[in-house]
Amino acid sequence: MKRYNFFKAKKENNKIKDINEINIKLKPILFVPPVIYVPIIWLILLIGAFYAIFFLPANLKPGKYIEIDSMPAPVSVYVNNKYAGKTPLSIFVKDGKNSLKLVKNGWEEAVSELEIKSRRFATLIFPDKTKLTIKMKPSKISSLANYSLAEYAKWSIAENSSYYTKDIPPIMSWLAKDILLTSRIKKTDFTEIFLNTVKQALAFSQKENSIKDITSATLIANGTSPLSTLKVIKNFIQYSNDNKGIYTALADMLSELKIEKYNSSVFYKSLKKELEKENIVNIITEKANSPNNIKVQNYNFIHVPAGYLTPVSETEDILSTTQIYINDFYILDREVSTGLYRQFVKENQEWKPDNLSKLLEKNLSDFSYRYNDSLTTDAEPVSFVPLAAALDFCKWLETKLPEQIKNKYTVSLPTEYQWQWAALLNNQQKKVYNHIAGAPLPASKERAGKLGIMDMEGNVWEWTLSPYTYHIQLGYDIDVKTGIYTVKGGSYLDSQDKVNPYIRGIQLETQTSPTVGFRVVLIRRGNE
Repeated sequence: MKRYNFFKAKKENNKIKDINEINIKLKPILFVPPVIYVPIIWLILLIGAFYAIFFLPANLKPGKYIEIDSMPAPVSVYVNNKYAGKTPLSIFVKDGKNSLKLVKNGWEEAVSELEIKSRRFATLIFPDKTKLTIKMKPSKISSLANYSLAEYAKWSIAENSSYYTKDIPPIMSWLAKDILLTSRIKKTDFTEIFLNTVKQALAFSQKENSIKDITSATLIANGTSPLSTLKVIKNFIQYSNDNKGIYTALADMLSELKIEKYNSSVFYKSLKKELEKENIVNIITEKANSPNNIKVQNYNFIHVPAGYLTPVSETEDILSTTQIYINDFYILDREVSTGLYRQFVKENQEWKPDNLSKLLEKNLSDFSYRYNDSLTTDAEPVSFVPLAAALDFCKWLETKLPEQIKNKYTVSLPTEYQWQWAALLNNQQKKVYNHIAGAPLPASKERAGKLGIMDMEGNVWEWTLSPYTYHIQLGYDIDVKTGIYTVKGGSYLDSQDKVNPYIRGIQLETQTSPTVGFRVVLIRRGNE
């Protein structure tokens, strides 16, 4: 007898039929038959998709893309006072009134109002775009050159740091291109300003990349034709004839392989012999009819006679025949003391240590301004002071001069050349160095030099008015503020071989240090 398998029968009954045999019957919705509502649904979906693609993007984000280019480029772009980037730039700007501002140091701000009215159709597929090319005007060619030179100096210092690994940007080449873009300057004026800037840039050039940038910039400024190239060579020869030491400076800037070839060349060997034969020395000219010192309150200013200085740097072996004439001046016989600085602060409250936040806001100092104020005695040299504080101190001290002195002299910091000249003539023998106790010493006549000036070498480094440059033996005349200055003399923490008239230090103008102070000089009015 055959048994009936219930589960097998059920499985067979549930087998799916041919899909072509399946019929789906839609039910009416709210008594509306499918034959009517199905086409309507499809129509709604198509309209929705069309709207989402062609209209919705513009309604959700009304505006257009503005492609901004500028002459010169790159420049900083601000839309509605918010930084947007640098040109050339593509940025989305909303509908309505918008402000546009282009900013570049040395150029007048280009400010304009944008009235944006974007289209509402197909912006997703065909974005709404507008192109703008804005020509900026230089505020002054000289200020543009000065700004570029200051930036070049900062990058050159960075490049020479052991922590820096990138090439410096071609700032001089950018300057040449920027200036050529404007029609507001005569060719003769351009040549004079640019050549002066290039000469000063040489003072900040320490690596091969710097020389390449200056060469490229000069070619851009004069054109790339053979005649223009010859003109560049002629200008360099004229400049180097006035100062042959430039050839020994170039040797320091080349790569090691090129230095060997350069130093072994017949030209360089003969030049070196010629410069060594000249044997230029410092010369004191006839002493001015001036008293040996000037007394102001309890402080002595020592007379430094006029003469010709042959600048020397301990870190650079450059032969030069350059001599710098130094007018006679007076120099404070000691570093400015903490006590005298405290008198200045009492009358100039903005320099109180309690006002540090305001000094930081104005970018006049760093966080450690007068960090040791409560720990130092009045007799110790002041330290932890930025350059701006030292300059304001000079202005304050000038108001304290007797009228007969004030009418003849102005109070200032010394230049690097003035400082070196005074230190060489002073010939200090006893110095403060390797003083591991961790503080500079009060002034002492035991450490006075030949002129009677105390602690020019050692104790604390001293601020000068001179921007930090390389190759000071070449006598560069720098008239631009770079924010990076030379300090002189070495400090109580340095070794004996690092406290002398030739040692040079580098300091940011806002930087403060426990080993950096200052002393002031009296400069005859008209000789500033």
